[in-house]
Amino acid sequence: GPTARFEFVGDKLPRVTRDAVRALYRPGVSETQTLVEIEHVAVRALRARSHLDPRVRATAEAAGEGDDRLVRVEIAAGAVATLEELAFVGVDGDDAAFLRGRFAGPVERTELAAGVPAADRRLVASLAALGYTRPAVLSRELSADHRRLIVEVATGERRTIGEVMLDGLAEPERARLAASLPIKAGD
Repeated sequence: GPTARFEFVGDKLPRVTRDAVRALYRPGVSETQTLVEIEHVAVRALRARSHLDPRVRATAEAAGEGDDRLVRVEIAAGAVATLEELAFVGVDGDDAAFLRGRFAGPVERTELAAGVPAADRRLVASLAALGYTRPAVLSRELSADHRRLIVEVATGERRTIGEVMLDGLAEPERARLAASLPIKAGD
């Protein structure tokens, strides 16, 4: 059958990613889709190494006689962010700590710094999970040395629990159970 030869041009991809690229490639009717997947895998690998705006272009062309293919992967890794501090403006300290936990890893923080739409959706969903009614990302500021990211968010009003009711229990059991619940009115 046909063989594929790979050429990696530009900045270096981690070896494990180069191996994954080789494993992903499928010639024929699947070729276009696998080239898109190769680009996606390579970009994620570079973001895992804190590159803010990696650019990857994968192409395939005939290589010699027969059905052999040359797959060329062009890589421009871009600037590296060594994020040491992540701050959220517009929420209190406990909520900011929760949000930092949602963006604890290098990929998540790099994607948030780069303004990747999936990262913004994750932040908005996290704010909604905290009870905010109109969460949005307003701005982000990355320090010149790429060590500090400040993200300003809008929240809207916060939904709160009005009343916690336990029905169907006798009073001593209801009081004991109510005291052990992790939620209360006003939360």
